[in-house]
Amino acid sequence: LFDIRIGSTYSDRGGIMVRPIRVLQHPLYNRNTIDYDFALVELDDYDMSDLSIEMQYAKLPKQNDIADGTILTASGWGNTKNPDADKTQLRAVNLPKVNEDVCKVAYPLLTERMLCAGFAEGGKDSCQGDSGGPLAHNGTLVGVVSWGSGCALPDYPGVYARVFQILPWIAKTTGLEL
Repeated sequence: LFDIRIGSTYSDRGGIMVRPIRVLQHPLYNRNTIDYDFALVELDDYDMSDLSIEMQYAKLPKQNDIADGTILTASGWGNTKNPDADKTQLRAVNLPKVNEDVCKVAYPLLTERMLCAGFAEGGKDSCQGDSGGPLAHNGTLVGVVSWGSGCALPDYPGVYARVFQILPWIAKTTGLEL
């Protein structure tokens, strides 16, 4: 397992490094359909006073409904079209949520544990290297970067694992009351 940097928007500096104790993959994960594409990472104890910035946890969603067209923000250190981009600096992209029926045209095997976000004309998307990163709406973690057909292609939005659908598993696994 690799150490995890928290409290920095850079992948190579700042914040503090925290050792993961274990990774718990969702027991129903299916590598063929990429359904239940979730894992929880248990972190070793760390001292928040070592951070020079104030951090906030993302909230978990209280409802499943996200209106089509709602702007969601994906972030990560993944690939970009710009070869000169600083790959150590966290980047973010705002994407509209795509209607489920429209998304199923591109991806017929889409399940209720998945949602799509992107532009019909393409041009902006999450990409390789962003997987596992957040898809957020107003500080709420609604999805996790999962998969797609290429990156930023017309009519092929990004596919995200829908967090609301696995809240019972998160509660059971962590012991948290959600």
